[in-house]
Amino acid sequence: CRFRIPDTDGLLTSYRFVAYDGYAPEKTAWLALSSTGRLATEAGKLFLAPYTGDADAPLLTIEVGEWSMRKLSASEASRRGRTWVPESYGNQFAWEAWRMLEAYLVRSACHGGQTDDDAKGGLARVDDQPRTPSARLRVSHLGLGGSTNSAPSMAEVFTGDSDLETEARVKEYGCTLELDGSQAQVAWEADMEASTLKLQSESPRFLVLYQNSEVSIDTAEHTNSLLACALGFAIAKWANPWVAEEVADERAEDFVRKELQDAIALSLALE
Repeated sequence: CRFRIPDTDGLLTSYRFVAYDGYAPEKTAWLALSSTGRLATEAGKLFLAPYTGDADAPLLTIEVGEWSMRKLSASEASRRGRTWVPESYGNQFAWEAWRMLEAYLVRSACHGGQTDDDAKGGLARVDDQPRTPSARLRVSHLGLGGSTNSAPSMAEVFTGDSDLETEARVKEYGCTLELDGSQAQVAWEADMEASTLKLQSESPRFLVLYQNSEVSIDTAEHTNSLLACALGFAIAKWANPWVAEEVADERAEDFVRKELQDAIALSLALE
């Protein structure tokens, strides 16, 4: 199957998106995807239902977790940073931002006429117990952050005469799929400047592309295409590197202030 989900649909329909037949030259609506809010920065849910069906009775739900962020240890930062393009930040630190996506099938239904037995070799097995995740994804982004203030202006930051200015940049990203108790790595490519994204898995087989404000998802014959559609869209829309970079940028000030406080405390202790 191939799905096309224009990003612009959500701007007009308040957190509602439409998955179209990717092979049809005209817009043939297949599925409706509705989110509970601004999932880029907030936890929430994505519901997938037939386009002409009951929106209150979705086929599956994707639970999108909160963004978490941590500062890497000096040894880990040194090891990972060997291949990163350097930055010229003051009070620089290395960070990781991640979030979890869990898929819950709420009906015994498969797209494209698949049976439960067919789906076992695909992205997930159809399960009649909706609170047992059919699939779990961990999306992780790593990078560098720090202050962009000049050295003279940092003195004014301490006196309150200038604001602390910070920035963060993604340097590395990855995605791990957990399915039936085992993990599969998902290949990830992104162009930060062009805002394009490609995710690909060989087992189960699916391909997610984000470009020109549109998400497209291709699935193989025995892949659960409903699950691939919802998960692929959620990753491309709300767990991509540029969203992670925005989250890290917002939280970078707290990390830099902590660095400055620790430096001041150390300086006082040595006096």
